[in-house]
Amino acid sequence: MVRMLKLCAVMLLAFISVSAMAEETTVLSFNAKKGDVNGGFTALVAVSAAPAPQEDLPFALTDGQGRRYEGVIPAGKTGTDVSIATDVVKSAQTMELTFESNKSAQIKNNAKYSLRVLELPSVSFYQRVNLGYVGNKMTVSVICNNSRTVLASNNIFQLRDQMGVVLAEKAWKSPSQRLNFQFMATPELEGRHDFSVWLGDYCVSETEFGSITDASRKVIQKISTEQPFMSITIDCNWYNSHADEILDVLDKYGVRCTFFMTGNYLRLFPETALEIKARGHEIGNHSNTHMRQSTLGEYTRMKELLIPVAEAERVLHIHPRLFRPPYGDFSKQTTAIARGAGMELCLWTIDSRDWDPNLQTAPQTIIRRAKKNVTPGTIVLFHMDGYNTAQILDEVIPYYQNELGLKCIPVTELMALEGYELPPVPENVNDALLTIDEKS
Repeated sequence: MVRMLKLCAVMLLAFISVSAMAEETTVLSFNAKKGDVNGGFTALVAVSAAPAPQEDLPFALTDGQGRRYEGVIPAGKTGTDVSIATDVVKSAQTMELTFESNKSAQIKNNAKYSLRVLELPSVSFYQRVNLGYVGNKMTVSVICNNSRTVLASNNIFQLRDQMGVVLAEKAWKSPSQRLNFQFMATPELEGRHDFSVWLGDYCVSETEFGSITDASRKVIQKISTEQPFMSITIDCNWYNSHADEILDVLDKYGVRCTFFMTGNYLRLFPETALEIKARGHEIGNHSNTHMRQSTLGEYTRMKELLIPVAEAERVLHIHPRLFRPPYGDFSKQTTAIARGAGMELCLWTIDSRDWDPNLQTAPQTIIRRAKKNVTPGTIVLFHMDGYNTAQILDEVIPYYQNELGLKCIPVTELMALEGYELPPVPENVNDALLTIDEKS
């Protein structure tokens, strides 16, 4: 009888021990059945353990392609996250994650996790040209071309410039609608900005032109100076038949002036443009096709300003530092684009009207206009295709030099006398110019 009781006690203890061990066996499972991540980012997949292991419990997941992702359930914890690195993909793909067999734990039946790897968002700027003005809040709007790829868990986008400066950061909560980046345009931000949009370490947009300027700073029309200097400027666009005569007159009196050339002129008369440069004259930008700025949309306006810069680089190997708007027609948008491309706007003090067909047979009228009220710092406008321009210059230049005692110099030199600063030339301006036509 005693032996029987002892045997029962041993069996009871064994049963209790086995039961305790069975109760302490940890079961691994996934917290969810599926999830999404953008390719190139790391997904965190939640794994549960019940009950919590008494010691650290290593485990591993596989994705069906032989790749393993290891993790550890810390002692006393009921779960952890496993980091799943993903590659950038061009279209959505699915990774099926399962547990490797584990001697220290049980795997819940049918434990499987479907991780959908999405392509990166494709972002476009709502406007091709984005301009800001010092002292005002600037808004740059973008749209998403594949809005389903913007995930609530990964929707913090940044607006950056070419230097990597983060200008604004915002969560894209409604990716089917525009996202508006806003920031204050400060004096420190004045200048050219090539905007792009970033999600984490990935640029998810093309680069677009931007510029910030101080709209209160006046454009050049006359230089305030008491020093005995002035400028003669000559606009060049359609014709070139009197170029040699005009250049010879300027050489005759030792005058260097500023020629404002259109893109058309540089394309049609590159040899003359090179000769003008060789004779020591300054080259300015007079737009691409001589269109009124007020009639143009923002992107066309930008092309009208920037294409001649590319032409000047190609033909003359220079970057124009001055822009003269055709007909003197400009706006603060024109000024912002020009300054963003390293050019200041230059108008004139006196229009000789040598372009006026009504004065074709009245050169003395043009001469009187070109002589009237000329003082130090005056900028006089003539035209390469003007009426009798060479003969008129042959008369007015001696008047400027001998009677008024003024020396004619290029506009930027006139500006430098009084400390006028030109906008800086962006380091990457040529790369941006080369892509203008490709984006049209």
